[in-house]
Amino acid sequence: MNAKITASGGISCKPNQVTFLLTFKQESKDSEEIIKKGSEQILEFQNLLKQLEIDKQDLKTTRYEIIPVKKTIEDKNDIIEVSYVFSHYELIQTNELTINYSSIENILNIIDAISKMENPPTYTIKFGVNRETRNKLEEEALANAIKLAEEKAEFIKNTMSKSNKTCLSIEVHNNFQDFDADTNLGVSTYLRAGNSLDTINPEDINIEVSITSEWKFE
Repeated sequence: MNAKITASGGISCKPNQVTFLLTFKQESKDSEEIIKKGSEQILEFQNLLKQLEIDKQDLKTTRYEIIPVKKTIEDKNDIIEVSYVFSHYELIQTNELTINYSSIENILNIIDAISKMENPPTYTIKFGVNRETRNKLEEEALANAIKLAEEKAEFIKNTMSKSNKTCLSIEVHNNFQDFDADTNLGVSTYLRAGNSLDTINPEDINIEVSITSEWKFE
């Protein structure tokens, strides 16, 4: 006889990296000036990272956009008419900075650096794991699922008084979970390292994978 068995395996671990999601903004009526101001803002931040011995290449640009902003003017004569005229340009640049996370001190150093900027970016912080850890978690979760399926197959074999069991196939369902913790920090732009964040304990990252296996019992 043949039987299909489903099983799920899970694993959890502490985050080992942290990502800053930064948004830099500038405003100007002149398009060349706003590009210049935006570049200077990023260079200032890169210099602060250099002081922390963080490679500027770790700062990845995810968006760069210059938007013309219009303002409304109402003509309140006999008939109210609304017209839209150019007001200024707005530059929005978003970046991601990912660093190793060993303690809250890593985060505080960058927060303190941001607070010293003339025009600091807004940002949020998320916790996750690096690629090497991701691969390991996937393997461990899959191994746990396979082990559980084999235990179920052994139970069926014994219950049905069969002498042998053989695994014919295993289908792995692509449902590995997000490798980011649910803990996200929205931090004041002007927070300094002197403000304690040592009460923060990010949630564990939980990974689960399910499989469907087919077994032959004789």
